[in-house]
Amino acid sequence: MAESVGGGDTDRVGPFEELYRVGLFDESVEWGGAAYLMMDFNKLVGTIPPELGKLTQLSGWLSLEGNSLTGTIPQSFVGFTNATWIYLNQNDLTGSAEFLCDALKPVEGYGYTNVNSTSPLLELWVDREEVNCTCCNCCPVKPKNKGN
Repeated sequence: MAESVGGGDTDRVGPFEELYRVGLFDESVEWGGAAYLMMDFNKLVGTIPPELGKLTQLSGWLSLEGNSLTGTIPQSFVGFTNATWIYLNQNDLTGSAEFLCDALKPVEGYGYTNVNSTSPLLELWVDREEVNCTCCNCCPVKPKNKGN
């Protein structure tokens, strides 16, 4: 993925010419190994690649918020055992994220705080009206174009 958008080589950006922001930060010196992947509000379409789950070193946040991603959340996301925030809301995802509740045990969910959780994951955000997730925070559903 870094080869597609990195290195300052604009000819290699390819289908990502409208990217608003992409950030993959490793601040291990200052933050004890914190890493963040931010690809929010980038007009991304399609399904979430399961390969993202290989970024198990993420100990900050993963944000794919505000795109047009479809399909289900990859099972490989159970590997984000060090993440503090995961934002998948404001997309067109469907299915269930209950496997993430079981594997990652977030501290805060919609209307509750799990005071016994030892997980570093504070919050998991999805559109609860479209994705079944009892441990996820609720957020507004992305407005749909009604074709005025």
